[in-house]
Amino acid sequence: MNEEFDELPDDEFRFTLSAELAALTPPPLGDLVAVAAQRGRRTRRRRTVFAVAGSVTAVVGIAALLAGPLAGGGPGNALHERVAAAADPAPPSTSPTDIPSSGGNSGSNSTDGPPVPTDGPALLAASLNALPIGGLAGNYATNDNSLSLGVRFNLTSAPDTGMITIMISKAKGALHCSGGFSCPTNAGGLPYSVIRQPGNSVEAMLVTVQHPDNTLVSIEVSTAKAWDPVTQTNPPARAALTLEQAVALGSNPALSTQMAADFVQAADAKYPNLPTFT
Repeated sequence: MNEEFDELPDDEFRFTLSAELAALTPPPLGDLVAVAAQRGRRTRRRRTVFAVAGSVTAVVGIAALLAGPLAGGGPGNALHERVAAAADPAPPSTSPTDIPSSGGNSGSNSTDGPPVPTDGPALLAASLNALPIGGLAGNYATNDNSLSLGVRFNLTSAPDTGMITIMISKAKGALHCSGGFSCPTNAGGLPYSVIRQPGNSVEAMLVTVQHPDNTLVSIEVSTAKAWDPVTQTNPPARAALTLEQAVALGSNPALSTQMAADFVQAADAKYPNLPTFT
């Protein structure tokens, strides 16, 4: 059945529409402002890393290198354990080194079968094994997005506690540093870049190391701790790693996008249900 409608002149239609829209109650903003601000920081950080990494398609996902609450509070967030420096000959029994070596990338152990893609628990375990200093680690969280895989944790060593974020991805081009200059290299000849933001406690220093297989390992050293749901802040802290220590950690070949299957399985069993950071 066809219905007939009276057509309104343009001026009358616009007046009627404006009046009806003005009468509507706008929806509550809720957290839209906070979410928009967070997305803005995410976009700026992603642009920064693309500028540093040059022609990188799977560049480190700095979308995940942001201040923010941990989603959930699973076992990983509550777990604290003593970790030893990678150079220590006899790490404590509670160290993640009770997980097998990550295998082929470190050159330390042979494996049964080909390596498998690294997941959050495996990257966490490998990162704790590779730390250049010892201490008490905890408040674990992970983030896996289309650009990169990352883990974040607090590390307590004298004299204070600081937060560390570690991201891995694959690059297609050479690492470039700001201003078009060649990047410095570590003792093994691996190029690395350094970005400092003294006014940003969560993103105070970002060190990115490019490995021979084009794996990018980014170490973000914060002058803050992990998100505190009580105070709704990242409490201030001292940096847990120096620049030299961050470069050493990022240069460790065990931090890779592929790891031994037995290592990944053991890490999954040890660190289940890790919370997600955003």
